[in-house]
Amino acid sequence: MMDLVKGFLKGLGYMFYIMNPKEHLYENVKDVPDYYKEVTPAFIFVIIVEQVLHLIRGKKLMRLNDSVTNISQGILVELFKIPLYGVELLFYTWIYNHWRIYSLPWNSVWTWILCWIGTDFCFYWMHRATHQISFLWLFHEPHHSSEEFNLTVPLRLSVFTSSALWLTYFPMAFFIPPSIFLVHYQLNIIFQYWLHSEYIPRLGILEYIFVTPSHHRVHHGRNRRCIDKNFGSFFILWDHLFGTFEPEGDMKIVFGVTKPLQTFNPIMVQFNYLGNI
Repeated sequence: MMDLVKGFLKGLGYMFYIMNPKEHLYENVKDVPDYYKEVTPAFIFVIIVEQVLHLIRGKKLMRLNDSVTNISQGILVELFKIPLYGVELLFYTWIYNHWRIYSLPWNSVWTWILCWIGTDFCFYWMHRATHQISFLWLFHEPHHSSEEFNLTVPLRLSVFTSSALWLTYFPMAFFIPPSIFLVHYQLNIIFQYWLHSEYIPRLGILEYIFVTPSHHRVHHGRNRRCIDKNFGSFFILWDHLFGTFEPEGDMKIVFGVTKPLQTFNPIMVQFNYLGNI
């Protein structure tokens, strides 16, 4: 029982990037844990807590049709990964093995920290590109198409998301070992789960350093002020530096895309944008 509790708390910590870097230094890719699997119990738990809070505060529970669509998208994404399992990391590993400029030590905390920052920086630019380049919006529109904002929305992804992400990170392959990169690739995505919440208020001084639910609510809004804002994943610094930051303020945010999909069909949600290219 204690092992289950410890495992749950560890997974909950991963959702907030809380860990000891020295315990997550790996020489080989095969030794890197499946953090997604380890965080699943905590992820389910916070979804339940969110709905309990809805009941306590007299608010509507999540819409069943929207939530089922979100979960369906998550299942499709996982099924799509099966034939490509391991292939995407091969691209990064091939560059590292054949073209790396310098080999940073895998067992150094400084390498771990540099990769943490580098992964977040690359994600910012990939995320920004998927919003501002028409063709790349295909990879991201499914995630923004929900008109709800709750903890099932992180599951609502394009089946192409994983492929797009891996291509984004290849510059780090010139010096960051694949095993360390794989750690942060997973954790950077996991950190974004809790950002999809309407319940968590602005977090004071932390708002100036980290991406918070307040920032991400703006990002998911279809209000004019919200369009193409707050692309960061972990550090909000990038948005401040590159002119894409927008505070939530007192704005009443309307979630979803500017042209609503009008469907909960999982396949239509995935490929709707193809008709607009």
